[in-house]
Amino acid sequence: MIIYDLRCKEGHKFEGWFKDRGAFEKQKADALIACPVCGSADATVVPSSLA
Repeated sequence: MIIYDLRCKEGHKFEGWFKDRGAFEKQKADALIACPVCGSADATVVPSSLA
């Protein structure tokens, strides 16, 4: 399981959990990843902050 911090084109940050990088890429290509705030399917991975 891999957890990515994501940001939509509107600047909203959210988290996504995926089986692996390939699963993320497939869901992104199929427009299955959507921002929970605005619904935008245009999301990119952003660097995570370390605790």
